[in-house]
Amino acid sequence: FQITVISSNYVALVLIITLSVVIHLITHFIEISKLYPKAKIERLVLQTLLAKANPSFYAIITTMIGFFSLMLSNIEPIIKL
Repeated sequence: FQITVISSNYVALVLIITLSVVIHLITHFIEISKLYPKAKIERLVLQTLLAKANPSFYAIITTMIGFFSLMLSNIEPIIKL
């Protein structure tokens, strides 16, 4: 495995996507916990996951498609990514 300038940025990109999904989950959880203060934590977590599953899925899938499209390019450092 050869490290290039482009492949070294891969970790940062994955971290950014992960943080954005986690921030959306936490924000939604806090919002609904304020709306339903007496609700059980398990119910709030389940409601959060159900509400944010599709947006998170699409964010992850579109990022994967973007990386896959880079693999089809003819730029040598990107091919080695």
